[in-house]
Amino acid sequence: MGAAEWERVKATVPVGAEVSGRVVACQPFGVFVDLGLGFLGLLELPEFSDSAARSRGEGLLPAVGSLLTARVMQHADHNQQLRLTQRALSDEQWEQVRGFLREWRPAEPGSPADGARDTGS
Repeated sequence: MGAAEWERVKATVPVGAEVSGRVVACQPFGVFVDLGLGFLGLLELPEFSDSAARSRGEGLLPAVGSLLTARVMQHADHNQQLRLTQRALSDEQWEQVRGFLREWRPAEPGSPADGARDTGS
């Protein structure tokens, strides 16, 4: 999918929107979810509503094919992915998340903020 489609999905499914989809892959860090939008969602372990899944990990992840519901926590532009959460947040907390994301900008590759070291060359 291209940049125009990604921008359309971001406008259609804003941060805080509830989405549902099927798990298409399980990894040690979380699950990938097909939301029917042309772009995958990623629900990482710390964002599961079930504290047992958060603390014990992969053995308690939903199986491939399972239906799950979550909220959009972030639009990850670098890999065109929707980062998801199942944690319960109040409307005020969602507004704080949106405000933070409006102000946040990723570090430029190779900049000191990116963790790159100056080798002096």
